[in-house]
Amino acid sequence: MLLRLVIFLYIAGCWVPVLGQNNSPEVVDLLHQPIRVSPVKNVLWEISGPRLSRPSYLYGILYKVPADAFFLVPGLDVVVKEVDRLVMEVHPVQMDKDHLYRGTVPIDSTLEELLTKREYATLQTFVRDSLSAVSLYKLMGRYQPALLSWQFMCDYCLGYSEANPPINYEQYLYQVTKLPVTPLTNGWAREAWLEAYSFGEQTNMLMNTLAHKRRLCLNYHDLLREYWKQDLEMVWLLSKNIPEFGSNTSTLIEARNADWLERLPGLMEREQLLIAVHAVQLPGEYGLIHLLKKAGYQLHPVLR
Repeated sequence: MLLRLVIFLYIAGCWVPVLGQNNSPEVVDLLHQPIRVSPVKNVLWEISGPRLSRPSYLYGILYKVPADAFFLVPGLDVVVKEVDRLVMEVHPVQMDKDHLYRGTVPIDSTLEELLTKREYATLQTFVRDSLSAVSLYKLMGRYQPALLSWQFMCDYCLGYSEANPPINYEQYLYQVTKLPVTPLTNGWAREAWLEAYSFGEQTNMLMNTLAHKRRLCLNYHDLLREYWKQDLEMVWLLSKNIPEFGSNTSTLIEARNADWLERLPGLMEREQLLIAVHAVQLPGEYGLIHLLKKAGYQLHPVLR
């Protein structure tokens, strides 16, 4: 019942009346013109506009999925043949290094110091028995607990194993498209999000996540099913139920998109792009689809 209410309030709040609809030839300032925020029901979009000689494409992806649940949206193969360059949040070749070092900071406390001996022993056992070697490495180092939450839940919910590792969308796209890559990494947005929480608060997030890991995995698999349906509104809503992200998740998404919106127009004017970013960055008032429309571009779902 609560989820239905949240969905209703969210959708109801997204519909903004379009003002100034007339036959006047006057130029409309789209940055100040209210534009209706439409529900996003597709993961692949064509971007066109007066400054673009050829269209670019926006593709909402997930970071990792189980191998048996992986799919590429219909029509992507045609798009890949058209474009010149792949644009993603992180360059796939640097991904492991980036994820390892971006979360490592000179912090004063460690998890071992902040937790009781029993809590820390339980945490060590969980990581050693259920997760990847990367997770154990991060646990033993001085790594941000909020980022540990994400690493741990990815491994646990995806059923990580060396024999059957989950598929990483970014690395897969890079391998199959063989396109040159431009990364959109804006570490400052992530750092600002992390700095909103003390190390102790992040530790509490981590332990709260592990305490509810089974429920969170059910939530993740619900999210995966909605992604299969290409219902990004529900993907966005379900992602907000993941407590390890904390209350500043929306701020992080908005900061990333605002930064990307300044950089993408110049890139699209030079080359035809396939922009593949996490699905939660696309829908909503501050999502890339709506922001690109406000900036004067036309976006249409690719239906093939």
